[in-house]
Amino acid sequence: MSLILPMATIADELFHLAQIALFKASSYTIVPALTMPPTYHFVVGKIAGILGVETFSGIRMVSAGISFVAVLLAWVYLQNQKSTFPLLQSAQLLFSPLLWPVYWILYTDIPSLVTTILSLILLVNQRYLLSALVCLISLCFRQHNIFWVLLVWLIAMDQTGCWTRLLEVFKNSGQSLFQKTADAARKCLASTGVYLIPIVCFMGFIYFNKGVALGDRQAQQFGGLYPLQIFSCLFVLGLLLLPLHISNIPKMLMLLKKHLWLILLLGALFVLYMKTFKIVHLHNFPSDYFLRNWLLYFLDGHFRYKVAAFGLIALAFLSLIVTPLRSKENYWLYAVTILALLPVSLIEQRYYIVPFTLLMLFRQPKNFITELALLVWFVILSAGITYGMASMQFFI
Repeated sequence: MSLILPMATIADELFHLAQIALFKASSYTIVPALTMPPTYHFVVGKIAGILGVETFSGIRMVSAGISFVAVLLAWVYLQNQKSTFPLLQSAQLLFSPLLWPVYWILYTDIPSLVTTILSLILLVNQRYLLSALVCLISLCFRQHNIFWVLLVWLIAMDQTGCWTRLLEVFKNSGQSLFQKTADAARKCLASTGVYLIPIVCFMGFIYFNKGVALGDRQAQQFGGLYPLQIFSCLFVLGLLLLPLHISNIPKMLMLLKKHLWLILLLGALFVLYMKTFKIVHLHNFPSDYFLRNWLLYFLDGHFRYKVAAFGLIALAFLSLIVTPLRSKENYWLYAVTILALLPVSLIEQRYYIVPFTLLMLFRQPKNFITELALLVWFVILSAGITYGMASMQFFI
């Protein structure tokens, strides 16, 4: 892949390459446009220096080598969870069109994902302190990982029975409700309180940094609620997981027949989708190169296609409802994903990489034919994206 990519930088690679080059040359100046802590850049720069890598494509390969650790860790996690098809599911993540193009360019998303998956592996093995420390490291790659730190903590609380103890307190409430709640909270903190370490450190960072982003703060503001981000995520999941959704159609029809109120909910969501379809971020400018921006403006300017796009959104929504996850604590993923995406105005598919990956790890696999069809579908989509990147005609 690195041999067919153009030597020109793609999208934000320009800033990442500049920072990596500085660290490789043992210069510790921070590029002003960099929005995240330069941990990724430091690691890639130092490895490139040790290996004597001098070319742009070589630096890309160093970054890709780090990124591929995510696939290996995904396989370890799936093995740990006794998945039916750990190798096949790992291959799906390798060739996923959401991840595939980012493996090969200088972006922080996949190396950052490595830390999230590692923290989950440590969590399921009840190594809470190590898991919390890896969560802290994850924040040094991307600040947005604070939401996935929260997810890991919520799963840990479920795993250690914190939620069960708190529920029992309210079920058997009496005169000492406050004391019982305090005791249950103390026990919870005793077992999972180590996850406060990355959260407190993150709060300290925001206080001293006077904001979340390091550079380009004008384009990295949080505030407000943007439902279009959630609908965009569902649209992407609708397209990516199409073979899975098709196999779920019988379950979806049964669900709608059993719960007719879901039809009313879909109607309400359609109204919300149409009312909140507003492109507000300066980086979502009209473009033929960035497919996400082209699609946004195309849908915004064509009413019938915008309506048709909601069909894919509704398909993904219903399919996710009938897709079982491995354990009840995994369902925290949906709540945390909404929390992570709703305040973000920039429509950017890379924000969906972590929730998509965790969904692929958490879900119960279907039969071999469906899982194989999903892999083939991923390969076809990724091949198209590869062509666009290699020819410099488009990027997602």
